[in-house]
Amino acid sequence: MSNISLLLLSARPETRFWAGIVFLLVAALAYLANKLTRGYIIGYTQYKINERVKATLMGVHGFGSLILALMLPNNYLNEIEFVGKLYEENELWIATSILLLLFTFIILFGTVFTLAARLFGADKTRS
Repeated sequence: MSNISLLLLSARPETRFWAGIVFLLVAALAYLANKLTRGYIIGYTQYKINERVKATLMGVHGFGSLILALMLPNNYLNEIEFVGKLYEENELWIATSILLLLFTFIILFGTVFTLAARLFGADKTRS
């Protein structure tokens, strides 16, 4: 696929609509996870660290979670006999596993980043 066709694909209204829906879904799951953990998964954003590092961590937190959640069911989970049978029985299990993995990775990455900020001795900002 050439660069021109990629640009044309991203300019289509359907592509922008579905990208917006995916973004809202990730944001909603992150909000739910944040409420359930009482703000711990975005705790690293409240530490005094470089703004570029903070933005990079937030990008890895969101996009990394999404990429891993989309990649694992198709590449690894379907090789497990039980999960493979579930996928064959009803394709909604694929979507369910993606959402559960996304939720899990959002919590996991946020917790790791917050613990790393604490471990490296960053000061917490006053709010």
